[in-house]
Amino acid sequence: MLHRTRINNLITGWRVRGHDAQIVFLRDLHDRRTPGYRMRADGSHVPMPADTETGYVTFDERMPPDLAQAREWFPEHHALWNEVKADYWRIVNPSNGYRTEDLPLPPHAPARLKGDFYS
Repeated sequence: MLHRTRINNLITGWRVRGHDAQIVFLRDLHDRRTPGYRMRADGSHVPMPADTETGYVTFDERMPPDLAQAREWFPEHHALWNEVKADYWRIVNPSNGYRTEDLPLPPHAPARLKGDFYS
């Protein structure tokens, strides 16, 4: 499930994977100069087609950055990353106590723990 977080002119798309928020894209709506690009896991850039909107960054689908890596690459967007962190915790630990459907199921208990402990 793709989640979106927005702060003013900044939007990011991210997913919960295991215990991480993996960042899928970043968009600065006010950036009219920077051509769109794909950022690889090693930090290198690959230009996107010329008709891609400016201020748009997508990340390597095979190894998307987690929130910590996104903070390192784009520290100027600290308010956005703080809001992603808050949104992440609202999803994994909702106030009503019910976990959301996009979290992995816990592993099954070993067979020796499933029976009566006192028999």
